[in-house]
Amino acid sequence: MELTLEDKNFPSLNKFLSFLEKQARSLQGIKITPLNEKSNKVSHKPYSLKTTVESDDSCKLCFSSHSLHRCEKFLKMNINNRWNFVKKSKLCFNFLRGNHNVSSCKFTTSCRACKQRHHTVLHQFQSSPREIPVSNSNQNLAATSDQNVVQPLATSQEQFCLAGQMNYSNSILLSTAIVRVKNSQGQYVNCRALIDGGSQTSLITESCSKNLNLSFYESENTIYILGLDNKVAAYATKRVELQLSPHFSQDIFAVNALVVKELTCNLPNFIVSKFDWPHINGLQLADPSFYISRPVDMIMGADIFFDLILYGKISGTKRQPSALNSKLGWLLSGKLSTACQSEKKVMSLINCHALLDLQNQIAKFWEVESIPDASNLSEEDQRVEKFYLDHTRRNRDGRYVVSLPFKNDNALGDSKVQAKRRFFSLEKRLQANPELRDRYAKFMQDYEHLGHMQLVPNSGLSKPSSKCFYLPHFGVVREQSKTTKLRVVFDASAKTDSNLSLNDILHTGPSYKMNYLIFY
Repeated sequence: MELTLEDKNFPSLNKFLSFLEKQARSLQGIKITPLNEKSNKVSHKPYSLKTTVESDDSCKLCFSSHSLHRCEKFLKMNINNRWNFVKKSKLCFNFLRGNHNVSSCKFTTSCRACKQRHHTVLHQFQSSPREIPVSNSNQNLAATSDQNVVQPLATSQEQFCLAGQMNYSNSILLSTAIVRVKNSQGQYVNCRALIDGGSQTSLITESCSKNLNLSFYESENTIYILGLDNKVAAYATKRVELQLSPHFSQDIFAVNALVVKELTCNLPNFIVSKFDWPHINGLQLADPSFYISRPVDMIMGADIFFDLILYGKISGTKRQPSALNSKLGWLLSGKLSTACQSEKKVMSLINCHALLDLQNQIAKFWEVESIPDASNLSEEDQRVEKFYLDHTRRNRDGRYVVSLPFKNDNALGDSKVQAKRRFFSLEKRLQANPELRDRYAKFMQDYEHLGHMQLVPNSGLSKPSSKCFYLPHFGVVREQSKTTKLRVVFDASAKTDSNLSLNDILHTGPSYKMNYLIFY
């Protein structure tokens, strides 16, 4: 930096940050040549290096602060229009930025679909995303797995998923379950899920999430869906938070799912004409109509799979599916006899990866290190701040005590009936699992001992239901946790008979974000 200073005055922080940003961009554009360790000869021949680095990161189409390959408007174009725009804008077809062409592009990445020197979003597909090529092999999966494995790239700018379909010589019944998913109105809607421990993330179809009227949020990176022959079939950029429960109980599970347009074909992908499996008689099945070929709304992957599985497995004969116990009910999966098969035999595979390259890491670094502008609080946020300033106090023990900032005291309905119903359901669950019951009781005793809760006095029992809120609670078990294997969650989002929850009638207040300033 001293080479760029015009005087001996100490540079300002803005100049220093600008210098670091230019250096980072220059280093990104330089292709590093590895040293030849076998040669010890020292060369004194002078040389020069010319590097061209683009300093404008804004989108050339909508002029927003994102790269062109992340622009939704650009991705909605067909392939021909994308090529024409890049050519008209004089951008590099490989890097999608200006100041150089493909022949002089320093970046070693290329199209993931065909390995040619153009960006993946410019790849011309030979078939639609639904028409993923199907293998003609009639061998078993073990014999053909080595030929169909897609090797992940050494470096990647985005996340990507592997997905595909292939013929299979046996009819396999996959584990499906009927789950009740909470929509935006707080009501539960029945959906059909594929329980797949081989998927690295949970997925939901775009149509299902729209029917539930769920709020999307942007994924951290673009996620590409690749076929087994390394063809890009689709991409996704959105995620949703799901709250779901089994079709026969009130237990609630939280799932973070990636939104995709379509998942797979109807399951099962063959006709189960008749079956007689005595070993499943009397079981509470996760999907009572498992034998009917129907669409799948979501895939519950390995991120929640092992939280759902319980102890217990019941096997039938060699050509009968096994029953696996889970919190969603008994899951059926396995080979079927030929009497239950049709000619339609397709296997679906999904594999997801997330790889961040140097460019994304540097971009995140600048996002963290940037000094945000002072935010202007709205009138509502100012009222909430004043409320806390006026109502915050300390008790004799030194603890801070605050009042809740209600929007409308009279808007809250009766919550006791629902809280009692969920409590009785929780009791039944704990009675069936003594170990979990003991953990739950110890947690609540510790909670009371620490002073986080206390018994309601008799005078409080006479308050009208609209003046109090009964908090339902449930347990979240994390066996892999080294510290807290059980965490009790108090559900302030539970709806009352007025269709409003405690969270609904409270002011959220402003969003505070800690700012960090690093001195060098």
